[in-house]
Amino acid sequence: MSSHTNTSIVKPSPPFSGEYIKALNTQLDELIGSNEALLTSDETTQEMRYTLDQAKTEIIQLRAVNKHLQQQVDRLVSTRSNTNVQQTPKYPDPEMFNGDHIKLRPFLTHLWLKLSSNTDWFSTEKEELG
Repeated sequence: MSSHTNTSIVKPSPPFSGEYIKALNTQLDELIGSNEALLTSDETTQEMRYTLDQAKTEIIQLRAVNKHLQQQVDRLVSTRSNTNVQQTPKYPDPEMFNGDHIKLRPFLTHLWLKLSSNTDWFSTEKEELG
């Protein structure tokens, strides 16, 4: 925003001298500059209000989505805990893989056996989506 200058209002002294007209033009230029600064400030304020309104709308939408997702989670947890299905016995976990390439194939085989033996221990995407 432009700084306000302390210019006193020029009082006419007939006949209108060149200095008087020059002083009036200077005041007019200052007023135009101040007006442009105010208009720019008003446009910025309006843009900020619009952005804020958009953010508020998005927050409301995200809260609704979050509420819906939380309801789905609650429903799935409730459904899962109400199902008394007998699970297969737990297949032992494979030894932690330490990065040794010689032990990679046995690790992957053991992991595959665990996952295929205990498929009922792991939810599927279809179950999670309901």
